[in-house]
Amino acid sequence: MTSRRYAKDFREVKRLGGDGVNTPSARTADQTQVALFWVESSPLRWNRIARTVATKKGLDLWENARLFGLLNMALSDGYVATFDTKYKAYNYWRPVTAIQNAATDGNPRTKADPTWTPLVTTPPIPDYDSGHSVEGGAAAQVLKQFFGTDHVRFKTCSYTLPPGQTCTDASPVLRRYTTFTQAAHENGLSRILVGFHFRKAVKAGIVHGIKIGAWAVDGFLQPVTKRRGAVTPPVRQNHEPTAGRARRPAAGATSWVAQHMRSPYQDHSAGSPPAGSGLPPRRSRRRSRRS
Repeated sequence: MTSRRYAKDFREVKRLGGDGVNTPSARTADQTQVALFWVESSPLRWNRIARTVATKKGLDLWENARLFGLLNMALSDGYVATFDTKYKAYNYWRPVTAIQNAATDGNPRTKADPTWTPLVTTPPIPDYDSGHSVEGGAAAQVLKQFFGTDHVRFKTCSYTLPPGQTCTDASPVLRRYTTFTQAAHENGLSRILVGFHFRKAVKAGIVHGIKIGAWAVDGFLQPVTKRRGAVTPPVRQNHEPTAGRARRPAAGATSWVAQHMRSPYQDHSAGSPPAGSGLPPRRSRRRSRRS
């Protein structure tokens, strides 16, 4: 938390994620729409997107069964993996707690605001990694691999916009996308704009989700014969999320922050990623010598 990168992410969400009433926000009108548009349940949202594209592509019953089976297995695994990361690996504070208590973070580049209020009430679970971003990355990867391309145009509505703009209203707001990746990235960005997550949690969450989505498609429900709209999966790659182990407090820790959190801003480049991160251990580049 004493790094410049943390301070940069801190200032970003502090500047953009406020509610605009008790806490000023620099969000544009479109950014506020993005923030609220993606608040709704990830499984509901991505199943609706999949249904829109499946209908457009004219999938038959078997193709639909495989698509929605893979999608929902990946989404389910995504929640398991992100909660493992949140609680077993990091237990990292959310922006609302971090901003209100910045005087305790030991970083001279951050400034506390005891009354800072996010656009939407923050869920009472840890920040890292962003579950919404994991779900978006996983869903987009499943859709991309299933249809054999990322470049699919679609539009979708939301159930969490203000009254008069939702899916059930006469003239719902529709946001349009040209790729699944574009939607996943906007979904992740929305968690910063709504005041829920730091950027690092969002970026790591998307990468985590992509690995989970690829693992699902590469390893399960593979077609016996090649059908229209269902691309034969490639050889399974090493996308398997690693199991996390409970993190122990640092020896000699005295502050609550040091005792109860592990910072995702630590540099793990020298060795394997922390347990629970969902990333496979790094392999040494050093080759063994043969006698």
